[in-house]
Amino acid sequence: MKRIIVLFQILFLLTLSLSCGEKPKTDLETATLTINLPQDIKELLSDDVIISIYDNGERIAENSLNNILTDNRDFFNLNHLKPGEHNIAIYLTGPNTTVVYMLDRKKVNLLPDIENRISMELAQPIKFNSKVINLSPNQELLIEAKIDSSRLPEGVTDPEIKWTIDNILNGNEELGTIISNNKTATIKGPSTLPSSKTHYLGASYEVDGIKYISLLKINYLEE
Repeated sequence: MKRIIVLFQILFLLTLSLSCGEKPKTDLETATLTINLPQDIKELLSDDVIISIYDNGERIAENSLNNILTDNRDFFNLNHLKPGEHNIAIYLTGPNTTVVYMLDRKKVNLLPDIENRISMELAQPIKFNSKVINLSPNQELLIEAKIDSSRLPEGVTDPEIKWTIDNILNGNEELGTIISNNKTATIKGPSTLPSSKTHYLGASYEVDGIKYISLLKINYLEE
């Protein structure tokens, strides 16, 4: 989790290939996928960002963001999809694809003989009541988290939230300690500020072996 990849809007054209001969009436014309990322995301991931596309629970495409931006059109070729209902999900991860930082899910009904447009809005799975944490030595701050129900896996309603600092459960004396109560956490700054300044508070939940995590940057301030 080092340097952010900031994208304002990525417009991808998924051209569905046609077979030789006359096009059957059940073929799709085209499906245009728009993927939007929020502009206020500053620092989350390293350069090794992976984007994966799922259809009805099956992974149909996966590639690094760097490769995709270098005109990897094959990543968006959905020519095997048929008209009808599809559960499309898009995940943004790091190299460990079982840790999801941003996602969106949408049910779409693809119709034959027209251009199908799909718009996906990637966002963090958990929202905070703050954009950043400014933490002084021994200072205590209350942070609240709200699970984005629109991004929960189907059948899941209220997963338990766990809190970390730099992936350390409940933090430590060097970075700050956390006393959590599921959706709220009290963060206490360390008595001596850490020498390095880039650290992150994380709130996450796990479902079926996948960790969904949101991050807040911690700014350590002298008193």
